[in-house]
Amino acid sequence: MERRHTHNVILRYTAGTGVDAWLDGVKVASAVANPLPASNPGTLTFLSDTTSQGSAQCWFNEAATCERALSSAEVATLVTASARWRCGARRGVNVLVIGQSNAVNSLADGAWNLCAQDLAWHLGAASYGVIGGQGGAAYTAIGGHGIYNVRQPPGIGGIYIPGAFLADPGDGSNPGGWGLGADGLAVEAYLAEWSAADLADIAAIVWPWFESDSTRAYGEGAFWQAGAQNFLALVRGMLGRSAASLPLAWWDPIAFWSSPGILMIRNAMPALSSLAAQNAVCAMPLTADSNPRGATWDANTGLVTGGDYNHLDATDNLRLGQVAAGPIARAVLASSGGDSIAAIPSGVPSMGPTITHAYRQSDTVIIVTVVHDAGTDLIVPLQAVNGVGWAVMDGGSEAVPGTVRIATACARVDATHLQVTLGSALTSASSGCLLFYPYGNTWIYRGNAVTDNAGTVERPAGWDIGADLGSGWDWDLPVQATNTPIQLSDSPT
Repeated sequence: MERRHTHNVILRYTAGTGVDAWLDGVKVASAVANPLPASNPGTLTFLSDTTSQGSAQCWFNEAATCERALSSAEVATLVTASARWRCGARRGVNVLVIGQSNAVNSLADGAWNLCAQDLAWHLGAASYGVIGGQGGAAYTAIGGHGIYNVRQPPGIGGIYIPGAFLADPGDGSNPGGWGLGADGLAVEAYLAEWSAADLADIAAIVWPWFESDSTRAYGEGAFWQAGAQNFLALVRGMLGRSAASLPLAWWDPIAFWSSPGILMIRNAMPALSSLAAQNAVCAMPLTADSNPRGATWDANTGLVTGGDYNHLDATDNLRLGQVAAGPIARAVLASSGGDSIAAIPSGVPSMGPTITHAYRQSDTVIIVTVVHDAGTDLIVPLQAVNGVGWAVMDGGSEAVPGTVRIATACARVDATHLQVTLGSALTSASSGCLLFYPYGNTWIYRGNAVTDNAGTVERPAGWDIGADLGSGWDWDLPVQATNTPIQLSDSPT
C-alpha cells in the first residue's frame, strides 16, 4: 500500500483455515494464520501506529464488518461494488497563501481552509490543506508589506511603506529584474520546511493582497505589474513548477486608502491575467461587498457603524474563501488537472453574473446588461436599491479623473437588466463616460451588492454542494464588473 493512494482492502477470516486478503480487487494472501486467539477481548486496529497518542494512518471512505466469513462469490460481488471508489494515485489539494495583513487575518479566520475544501469538492480530490503562515523568520504573510517599497505616492505626504518580497535597490530600475527581499526569502524559508509531497500538492497560489499597493500612484501600473510578474515567477521557481502547471488566483483590492492606487491594480492585474503565459485568474472580482473588521452591521438595513477599515471582517473572509473556489477550480483543471473529476459542467457557479453592456438611456439613467453563469435572475437587496456602489465618471479618465457621479437608485428591470439612476446628469458624450461598480475605494458593505440567485437554483445532477457540504456553501453571487471601467453606449445592445 502507498501513501496518497486510495485502496480497497478485504480481509476474510475462516476459523480453522486462516485469513485471506484482497488488495484493490486482487487476492494477495490465502490462509494466513491468525495470531489472535478467538477469546482475545482486544480491539482490532488497522493501519494505526497503536500508540496511546497515535492516529490512524488512513482515511476510511467506507468500512464494514460482517458476522460471518463471506463466500468467494460474495467477495467477488464486494470487489465489484468497491469499484465505485477510485483506486490508485490520488491528488491532494493545497493552496499557498501569500500577502500582508488581510492574508494574515484570512488565514487565521480559516478562509483558505474552506477554499481548499471547496476546491477539493470541485476536483474530486482525496484531501486538502493550506500552506501559509506568519511570524518568525519563515512566513508567507506579513502585515503592512507590499510586493516592494511604497515611496512618495501623490497626496499621501511622501509616506514610506516597506515591502520586501522583492528587494528594491532604490535606483529606479525595473522591478521585473529584482531579486528576493527579506520577505521573499522568508517565503522561501517557509516553503523549505514542508515535505516535497505537500509542496507537490499545491494546486494554486492565492494572493489576498494589495492593501499597501493601493497607496501607489495610478501611473505606476506597468512598473508594479512587472514586479508582480517577477515575484510570481520567483515563487513558482521555489516550487520547481511552471506557470502552466500552477495558476495564480488574485482578489480585487479591498476598499483601502486611495482610489487611484486601487484603479491601478484593477487594471494591472487583469492585464497580467490576459497574458496566457502568466496563468493568472481573478478568483474574487468583488471584495467591496464586505464589512470592516469589528464593525457593527444591521442585517435588516445593511448599514454599518465602526470597525477597522483596513481589514475585512472574519465573516466576509470566510465567504470570500468559499466563493473563490469555483474560479480557482477551473484554473486548476486547465493547468495541473483534477483528480476523480475531469470537467465541471455548466450550471455550476463560477464568477457569478458579469456586466457586459451599459446603455445610456438618458443623462441620468443607465441600463446595465448582465450575463449569468449559473443564476437565472437578479436580486437588488437592502442598500442596493439606493444605488450603492454604482458610479459613472463623466469625462476624464482613470489617470486624470473627471466628475464621478454617484448613483442614487438601482432597480431590477428583468432577469438580465438593471436600471441605475444617477444623482446628477451627465454632460459628456457617452464615449467619454465610464461605468464603475464600484469606483475606487468605495465600500458597498455586506448584503448590499446586487446578486444573482445562484444559491437557490437547481444544480446539475451530482453537483449540489449544499447537499454535500451543507447549505452554508450555497451563495448568491454578486454582480461583477470584471472588465471595469465600462464605456457607456448610446445603443441599447
